[in-house]
Amino acid sequence: MLVAVGQLCSTSFIQKNLVTCKRLIERAAKAGAKLVYLPEGSDFIAPTSMVISLTSPLQSNPFVDGIKEQAKQSGVWVGVGIHERPVSLSKTTTVPYPS
Repeated sequence: MLVAVGQLCSTSFIQKNLVTCKRLIERAAKAGAKLVYLPEGSDFIAPTSMVISLTSPLQSNPFVDGIKEQAKQSGVWVGVGIHERPVSLSKTTTVPYPS
């Protein structure tokens, strides 16, 4: 089985990162890969002060939904590192750093 490892420079713009990841998945699938690994923080890399506002629960995460859709269309499995917001954490909660 051919495995592909993708690399990208994530930004704080989740939609832009999703487009890049989808292209990497598609390219890997066209090259014959059946499994594609993308790096941690593929959804975004941002200053600590922005992390809470950018994270989403897995159940309602447009980035994850986009990756799943592309994986299905391309016929590959994908491993990807993302930030996950616990369902119980509201957007107005502040978490001191370092805690």
